[in-house]
Amino acid sequence: AFCSFTSLNRQATAYGWLKWTLFERVQTASEVAVNFDRLFQETLPDLYQHFKDNEIPDLLWINKWFQSCFLYSFPLGLCLRIWDNILAHGTKFLFQMSLAVLMLIEDKMYRLGLSEINDYFKLFKEEVDDDNPIKNFEKLI
Repeated sequence: AFCSFTSLNRQATAYGWLKWTLFERVQTASEVAVNFDRLFQETLPDLYQHFKDNEIPDLLWINKWFQSCFLYSFPLGLCLRIWDNILAHGTKFLFQMSLAVLMLIEDKMYRLGLSEINDYFKLFKEEVDDDNPIKNFEKLI
């Protein structure tokens, strides 16, 4: 929360903050999906191709992450840290966080098909699972 507050104060005056908050161009869901798809392809080309080869739909994972700001898929403690960073750094943090998670689980993804990937993404919410790569991720943010 403090990082978010100091970031907002650095944005400029009260008018600058209002302008930054209210008048920043908001992307539609399809624009967000297209932008992330491009970043995913550039950043992790092999994993991107694996997802395309296995016909893993964006609705299965990335749309859930973005539309719920990760709340549907990740533990609450991690979501709070993500939201802090979104307030501090803007919506680009959604992309950064998503790519970081994919980098963290990249090796595991190559061994999984469509149904297994869907089940694996559901594990993220369960904080007690020892096989969960996300459980310690909040310490890194």
